[in-house]
Amino acid sequence: MSPRQVDLVVAVLFTAVGIAIPAIIALRHFMGLDPLAALPMRATRGLNAVGWVVLVPAALACAWNCFLAFIAPWLHRRKHGNLDEYRSVSGLPVIGSLLIGMAALFMHPSAVLGVVLLLLYAIDGYGLVWVLVALARGQS
Repeated sequence: MSPRQVDLVVAVLFTAVGIAIPAIIALRHFMGLDPLAALPMRATRGLNAVGWVVLVPAALACAWNCFLAFIAPWLHRRKHGNLDEYRSVSGLPVIGSLLIGMAALFMHPSAVLGVVLLLLYAIDGYGLVWVLVALARGQS
């Protein structure tokens, strides 16, 4: 595959997953559609606890990415007057978004949780939303 084809495949996959996560949140937490309803009750016991356990690192990853993507450059510009020497890199790209999707699947449906999950998804500075924005702008 040529590098252009690889870029296209990555863009398609990121777009599909990037759209799937907020769709899962909306379907499960706002519309009440449960993709796990087909599983036997024994299999779903304890999944709410798993959702809360997954939400904690998701929130931490999203907060860290938000700091690195939005606050750290602002602080650097304020201190040095420009961003010439600043390099923005996250050690947790896309992880927060994927963990949010997992938490959305496992947690009991709630509109408040849906709003929290969507806000976390939106502020994840190196998450799927912002990767797609960077791809649309032609940045790498």
